[in-house]
Amino acid sequence: MNHRERLLTALERGKPDRLPATIHGWMDYWANKYMNGADQFEIYRYFDMDAQIFYFAWLDEPVVSAMYFTGDLVPGPNWKVHYDIVKSDAVSTIYKFTIETPEGILTKTMEKNDQMAWVTEYPIKEKDQIHWIRKYMPLPRPDIQRINQAFERMGDMGILRAGIFNHQGGCWQDACNYVGTQRMIMEVFDDPAWVHEFLGIILDYKLKFIESLRGARIDMLENGGGDGSMSVISPAIFEEFCLPYDRQISAALHEIGIRTVYHTCGKMMAQLHLIKQTGCDASETLTPPGMGGDADLRKIKETLGDTMALIGGFDQKTGFERGNPQVIRRQIEHIWEAAAKDGGYIMAASDHFFEGDPENIRAYVEIAKEFRY
Repeated sequence: MNHRERLLTALERGKPDRLPATIHGWMDYWANKYMNGADQFEIYRYFDMDAQIFYFAWLDEPVVSAMYFTGDLVPGPNWKVHYDIVKSDAVSTIYKFTIETPEGILTKTMEKNDQMAWVTEYPIKEKDQIHWIRKYMPLPRPDIQRINQAFERMGDMGILRAGIFNHQGGCWQDACNYVGTQRMIMEVFDDPAWVHEFLGIILDYKLKFIESLRGARIDMLENGGGDGSMSVISPAIFEEFCLPYDRQISAALHEIGIRTVYHTCGKMMAQLHLIKQTGCDASETLTPPGMGGDADLRKIKETLGDTMALIGGFDQKTGFERGNPQVIRRQIEHIWEAAAKDGGYIMAASDHFFEGDPENIRAYVEIAKEFRY
């Protein structure tokens, strides 16, 4: 099998020729530090690794292209975005955004270093401002031609992945990025009707985005997000405020022929029965305790394996950053015995990483090739 056939077979819960081995994605920081700035296509070829190519292209661009792409940074006729750099030094850069709408002004602050960007001031302060998103925030248009060109460039290297715009896949995750996670959890108890109204606005936005993807040769899009994990909320909150919206997203993606993977970068064992109900084709990242999760691979396979493929499970800090071939082999042996030996499993690092010896990553790929079905 080639790389693409191997991954697609595993996603269909089948047995490929051998254990697929990939990562969640290459961070620019790691690529610059360890690979002289090589792009993801070059890196996957260098390691002869089963590739998950993360790619998306837009006809509309945010005002600061260096930030991760969110709809509230894309200007429109009734959504005028401006920014000032309020601090820039060797540690980080802080951007202050002002968003002008016909009904008022939103402000948002983000900080960026050489590894990532994050929100320090959330734009939605008052409850009625969620309607400004519904009425005025533009929906960026995907560049189908460039997406399909990336698919052609990928060829048999693997699969093409992306996220479900706007922040991460899930509606709950987006809401937390607009108002803050702590406030969202409090509003679940103080004003659940407002929370559902907000989630409905975000869902409508995402469904329109999904519809705009018709014709894009994307293999799989990412639903969920870390704010929906059991590291952050309870199973009861997930069941009421995540699951109904996740199901609709999965159904919309399947209607246009795109798979979806549920991303839970955190603890997940208490919500396994609920993840099973999302309608997704796969579950990730199966984060082990050493990376802050609680994944029990045997239990996950028993609970999800009949309806969902599994992606992840490898402790990248122990393996790539601090490991050696012997440590890596022991991890892979455990993954194989616990969840992978019956198929339907794509071994991957449990989310992104910034440090990791390329020789350890090469050993990871080569050892995985020994585990054959």
